Amino acid sequence: MLVNIVVGLIVVAVILVRQMAPRAVKASPKGALIITVIGLVSAAQFVDHHHLSTLALATMVGSAALGVVFAVGRGFTVRIWRDENGVLMSRGTVTTLVLWVVGLAAHVGLDLIAGHGAGSATIVLYIGTMLLAQLLVVQWRAGALGSVQPKRPVSALHG
Repeated sequence: MLVNIVVGLIVVAVILVRQMAPRAVKASPKGALIITVIGLVSAAQFVDHHHLSTLALATMVGSAALGVVFAVGRGFTVRIWRDENGVLMSRGTVTTLVLWVVGLAAHVGLDLIAGHGAGSATIVLYIGTMLLAQLLVVQWRAGALGSVQPKRPVSALHG
């Protein structure tokens, strides 16, 4: 359990640092989908090996839904712009960071209230779905700026 918590904190720290740095808007949600699938497998294994009450299952679903709500909100707080080469870039804001922390705290809090112990088993699913939802909102917003058409450098030989 302690190992899960430490690994989870490291993963969250890496995600937060990456969210706050300027990065090209991803064209593919592949990474978030992989994390979500890993989380689904982990959560399914937990549910398969533990007898959970209806309240516990409802809490898990409610936590996931709340995570998506926070992620959509975060997607609207991300700054999006074109760099000097015309590449769509994004960077999280202080509000993005705050919504990450509050969303994760809500997940842990719901797990503690329900008392079923699934929080550590579902945290990867929670993070994956939050990343996926936020990415989809950022991609949608970036799409309003048009497709990425990087400028080509002008060669001295060609004018």
